[in-house]
Amino acid sequence: MIHQAFAAKLGRVLKMRVGIRSIEWRLPLKIVINELTLYKQQWVIRIDHLELQFSPLAFLKGQLPFAAVYIGKVSCMRAPADHKEILAEPTENNALSLDWLLRCFRLLCQFPDRLFKYLPRTLHIEQIDLSANLFGEPLEWQLHDLQLHDNAYTLCISARGIKMPACHLQGQIDKKAMLITVQHEGSNNPGSSCSVEIPGKNMFIQARELHLQVNKTAPDGLTVYFSVKNCRLNCPVVASREIDFSVFALQLHCRYHAGSFAVEDNSVIQFNEINCQLSASCNSGGDNTFQSCLVIRETQVSDFLRSFPYFTCRQLYQFSFTGRIPAIHIHFSFDPHAPFDYQFSIRAELKDRLQITRVPDNWPDINQPFTHHIYEHNELIRSLTLCPSNRYYRTIDTIPYLLASIIVHAEDENFYSHYGVDEIFVGYALIENLMKRKFSRGGSTITMQLVKNLFLDHNKTIYRKLEELFITLLLENVFRIPKSKLLEIYLNIIEFAPGIYGICEAADYYFSKQPEALTLNECIVLTYIIPRPKYFLDAVNCSSLQLKHNLKKHFRSMVDKLVLKGVIGQKDEKMLQQDVYIKGRVLSLEDA
Repeated sequence: MIHQAFAAKLGRVLKMRVGIRSIEWRLPLKIVINELTLYKQQWVIRIDHLELQFSPLAFLKGQLPFAAVYIGKVSCMRAPADHKEILAEPTENNALSLDWLLRCFRLLCQFPDRLFKYLPRTLHIEQIDLSANLFGEPLEWQLHDLQLHDNAYTLCISARGIKMPACHLQGQIDKKAMLITVQHEGSNNPGSSCSVEIPGKNMFIQARELHLQVNKTAPDGLTVYFSVKNCRLNCPVVASREIDFSVFALQLHCRYHAGSFAVEDNSVIQFNEINCQLSASCNSGGDNTFQSCLVIRETQVSDFLRSFPYFTCRQLYQFSFTGRIPAIHIHFSFDPHAPFDYQFSIRAELKDRLQITRVPDNWPDINQPFTHHIYEHNELIRSLTLCPSNRYYRTIDTIPYLLASIIVHAEDENFYSHYGVDEIFVGYALIENLMKRKFSRGGSTITMQLVKNLFLDHNKTIYRKLEELFITLLLENVFRIPKSKLLEIYLNIIEFAPGIYGICEAADYYFSKQPEALTLNECIVLTYIIPRPKYFLDAVNCSSLQLKHNLKKHFRSMVDKLVLKGVIGQKDEKMLQQDVYIKGRVLSLEDA
């Protein structure tokens, strides 16, 4: 049969399995294919109707021999689980394998060449249906009425499963200039914006203008420009509230050659009034170290704050500054085969570059007694008076050295040597988050934890992390609060249980003791509680085996660290007990 032979030959060219129900030959020089099905690993693509208008002139020029193409309805979906002839892609054992990134760059660089080579002068696609999952929810994308003629095209995109009004796009595919553009420019009518809302996930984005441009600049290189303007965004990962911004744009100058890619150092990112320079590289050869550099250019404090107008600490917008925020150079590199052998550095001359000329009246003077108000879910839970007149408050010179040292080594062992940000800890957090593919560790120092408790909420968002970092750098490098004072306040406000704050209340609550009477065991228990204050006691009361296992592991790692750092000696290590007494209950770690 002709259609079977044609399908077999097409499958060899495309390197996939192809099925065709029938082929018709029509004059003049037209081929009609009915029910074309393509199988590619986990995907099935079905085209109900395809018409190809043959072009002898293009054939003689060695080009794709079709002057016009009409495509009916196209459906893209994952293959059924029991499909015997479709094999799943092999998975990578290495959690930080960058092969997927190299493949993406290879496809990105090769896509324009293939598009310019095979795209006909005239193309009409009635509809393309694409089925996929987004955040675990079924989603169906539809591309309607794609029409291409003489380099210009138009199409409409809509979706089911999410709230997305029809979005009309237009652009150019210019073979001579090796240029592809996509754009959406809405009018003042809100309905003309391009928007996507995901019900049940509290996620929403709306952009008035969208531009994408891909320009092939060399056989192994291309430039990608992408921008959205006048945008509204509601995303729990980015911020705990809806935000808007005037512009986000990036321009990447990319090269891909012989299994390696590079984003060249003239690539730029813009967010509102913040401008950055970006570069990155990786290869699949013997040395496949991933290297990246981000330079945040020097900027006015006012420009920085205007770029992030939704910080929780509203007093920040009432400060007056002289000077500028200096350029910040961030370097990050690692070997995917040994990811924890990483290098991370931040270079910025912060001291003496900024001066504060006006401080808001409601900004707490940390060097003086003040009252700290604690909120949960926007409700005032408690107010703490941070001064010696409070019987639960301890000044740094009255806090037991052993207890303070153990907490510092548990939470921020480089506390006395960094400027508010621990580069080693941030690099470790980045690697761990990459390996777990989620935000599991924030790399917070003691000063950053103090800022979070004094000024911010506890939502894990990018916006809050930026605000936390900014205030931290202010406290340590502009206000120059002494480390001893920062640690003193931290130890007096840190939460150890619901309604229990500071080391004095914690020692009394868990062990019915003053801080001076705490044993080495009890000090280490407190360091275990700090990251999980709301759930620790419940686990104790139910004699959780998981708690015993985790606590024993924590004891082992903390004791090794404290001995290595000289905080305790071998004699102290031998005095550790296997039984821990918490609120009158015995927690035995011997069999954990």
